[in-house]
Amino acid sequence: MEFLNKIVSFIRKNQLYFCYLLVLILLGYGMFVYSGTTYIHLLFIYLCAFTLFYFFFKNTIKGNKLIQLNKEFSSATLNALSYVILIFIIGFILLHFYTLGFVPIIAAYYATDILETAKIRHDLSIDVHPLIAYGSSFVVRSFIPFFLLYFFVTKRKFIFRSLLIISVFYCIGLLQKSFITFICLPIILYCLIHLDWKRFILFSLIPLCGFVLMVMITNPQLRGKENLNIPTTESQSLLVGSYNRIFLIPGKVVAEWFSLIPQKYPYLYGKGYHFLNPNTYVDYSKILYEELFPQYAKLGLAGTVNVASFVYEYSNFGILGLVLSALVLSFIFLCIELLFVNNQYYILVLNALPIILLSSAALSTMLFSGGWVATLVLFLIFRKKIE
Repeated sequence: MEFLNKIVSFIRKNQLYFCYLLVLILLGYGMFVYSGTTYIHLLFIYLCAFTLFYFFFKNTIKGNKLIQLNKEFSSATLNALSYVILIFIIGFILLHFYTLGFVPIIAAYYATDILETAKIRHDLSIDVHPLIAYGSSFVVRSFIPFFLLYFFVTKRKFIFRSLLIISVFYCIGLLQKSFITFICLPIILYCLIHLDWKRFILFSLIPLCGFVLMVMITNPQLRGKENLNIPTTESQSLLVGSYNRIFLIPGKVVAEWFSLIPQKYPYLYGKGYHFLNPNTYVDYSKILYEELFPQYAKLGLAGTVNVASFVYEYSNFGILGLVLSALVLSFIFLCIELLFVNNQYYILVLNALPIILLSSAALSTMLFSGGWVATLVLFLIFRKKIE
């Protein structure tokens, strides 16, 4: 029993590490199903480097003071600021739909085949101003999840329920299956950690029901309409499609990148970073889309093949890139742990989402346009109210 308690204590002290370890295990599973053990050694190299750097930094900074603001805001100021951001969230949602000129899920409902719904999704990223696109990422991945949790914890029930309803409508309206999970995940984890099973089940049903609804609407053949154009994996059963999307596809994409780089596409040696080489920037995520999905490219559907964060560094510097990626991410994890050193209940609640998304996004994307830094700043500001 004492040994088990030590294991549980060790996991609690290293929640971010074990959360990310689970992500890497799932990636490894997808890689194995797709390509066997061909590229597993590259994932193993990255895991070993990450583990060594993480625990080295962990022991180095042990006992240091937590990161906090020099000046704390009063409760009145925090309340006023929360209402200002709430108004901004609602205003942004209205502005987004106004700039689109239509509600995508309604348009998808009247679509007659899967290609038509694919074009509706595709047009969402083309017909919108870049500021709206970036703003949507911040709102969905940072502002809404944080303030749903904030109003829930501070027991402002009316505001919480209103924001939840508006946010769910926004996510479903944009035909983004993942968005509805993003906004609910912190509350789901909060209820799980506090063993609030009733609310845990309730909030877990929201993304599940939203997912089922969007799958039904975006797949006309599931509503009795004949799919006249192209076959799609979403024509499979809902359970099989969900299983593939969650457990297989992220690892499959990692294996596909490893199979093409450098065998067919050379290492970029820094050209894969736009901020370093804006004039000679090469975006493999777009190039490989045409390589891996030629059937969609022939139909004029542009896209990207997003992959786990460490693969972007591999595409630039090979195995050295894997080590550098492990070094940077482990240091970031330790900085975050300093920020949450006295708030262990919130470290996983607020950081699980970006860590999970590292399975299909670059680290720089998650930190900035993905809203991770924004969430950490919000926690720094509002920590007093939710402790």
